[in-house]
Amino acid sequence: MGQNNELSDAPSERVLLLDDHKKLLDKTFAWLQKTYSSTIHTNRILDTGWYKMSFDFTVTDELFMKCFGVRVLRKPQDIKLLRRYLDEVQHLVDSGVKDNGILFSLSLILTIPSDLCKKDIFNMTTSYSFLEKIEYLND
Repeated sequence: MGQNNELSDAPSERVLLLDDHKKLLDKTFAWLQKTYSSTIHTNRILDTGWYKMSFDFTVTDELFMKCFGVRVLRKPQDIKLLRRYLDEVQHLVDSGVKDNGILFSLSLILTIPSDLCKKDIFNMTTSYSFLEKIEYLND
């Protein structure tokens, strides 16, 4: 009796970040602050009406939106997850980003388990025209 079975929001516990991902996000934010003088947004959502996606960081000016995807690659199989992420961004671009005149690019900020994976990532990413750059921020 007296027990409340309703679910309630726990705003401080919405996201659980693994330590290596949190460190990479912090390093990326510091790198962005050194590299860009414009406003840096975190977790900005881009919604075309057909497709909606959030990005870890964005830097915008009047004419251009540069998005950053921050991913930790712990093992070679994570490259498949990276491909899925890039395919989702491609859906976003195809659903109206270009049609609305938004100059859009994506840069990936990654950790990498080995040089072998770098070659696989390079080969996989060459077909994505919106991908501007890949940065590796390892410890």
